[in-house]
Amino acid sequence: MKKLLFIFIIGILAAGCGIEDERKADDLQKVDVEKEEKIVEKEKKEEKEEKIEKEAIEGKDILEVKNYVISTSSVLVDETNVGFNYEGEMVGDKDFSTAWCSGEGGTGDVLTMEFSEPVKASKLGIVPGFARDEKIYFQNNRIKKLKMVFDGEEEVFNLPDEYRMHFLNFCEECTFQKVDFIVEEVYEGSKYDDTCIAEIDFWSDYVVNENEEAAMNYYKNYKEADALRPYDIVSSIMISDRSPDSCMEPRKTEKYSEFEGVQVLNMGEIFVTAFVNQYGREGDEVNVKWYHVEPAYPDSPDYEEENEWVFLKSEKSKVVESCDGNLYIHTNIYPAGEVDVFPLGIYKVNFYHNGKFVGSGKFRISQ
Repeated sequence: MKKLLFIFIIGILAAGCGIEDERKADDLQKVDVEKEEKIVEKEKKEEKEEKIEKEAIEGKDILEVKNYVISTSSVLVDETNVGFNYEGEMVGDKDFSTAWCSGEGGTGDVLTMEFSEPVKASKLGIVPGFARDEKIYFQNNRIKKLKMVFDGEEEVFNLPDEYRMHFLNFCEECTFQKVDFIVEEVYEGSKYDDTCIAEIDFWSDYVVNENEEAAMNYYKNYKEADALRPYDIVSSIMISDRSPDSCMEPRKTEKYSEFEGVQVLNMGEIFVTAFVNQYGREGDEVNVKWYHVEPAYPDSPDYEEENEWVFLKSEKSKVVESCDGNLYIHTNIYPAGEVDVFPLGIYKVNFYHNGKFVGSGKFRISQ
């Protein structure tokens, strides 16, 4: 009996020793794991520090760097009161309809991009003009020769005169933190002397893939509809007793050539043409409203104050382009009722674009 009890006690002690050994082994393993984790963590930290040090020397891929500051040598002042912004930041908004525009004609002007850290790059996309649409692109100056200067390196590019995004491949993975874009030469605009850059892009997929069609499609699909345009598109107005010709050019009246205060004798139909300035484009919709007043004293200069205008009609009209490329808004009115002549008095036609009054013309019908 005593022998059996001794054996039992020995077994318990042995089991306890085994458990203790397992605990010690687990503790040792845990220590080893912690050491290994610390070693791995240290190695990662060293790799990160090495990468940061290397990037400081060689530069980080520009696709990973989005922080930069833009400065320019001059900026065009908006005189349309519409709210155009021609600051340098406009080159980075992926929108062809906005742009940095030089305030000094362009040649010699500089746009500078300075990044938050050194970067590596070898290509970019640029839209070298005011590119809201193709027509206004060629009406303004476009960049013909562009110089890039970055950290001691410089390259000069000759750009073809084409409405699109152009892709510039410069040195193989240059490292720089600041780059200057200097306008060396321009193609002259057909109407204006403003030099602009709509886009400078290092990051978009269509730049990486050098896909000009994709760049244009992005603008057409996502930006063009919201492009800011001046609403004041009417420059002058002309009246006539003759309809526009087959090319949509207005024809002067056979009776009188001036408009303001013109006396029109019993016309059977009146045609009014608004001449559209550079801010309009073919297809722009305009609301036209006609009014009439028969003053007590037809020759009174205060007829508008002495009498209330009587509304005649309202219609929607669109800007049309003539064969010669001129833009017009044509509208006309017939005598009311069964009569074939207009009542005597003063007539007025108002034009509204984007809900804003943009022009008005008046004429008189007298005996």
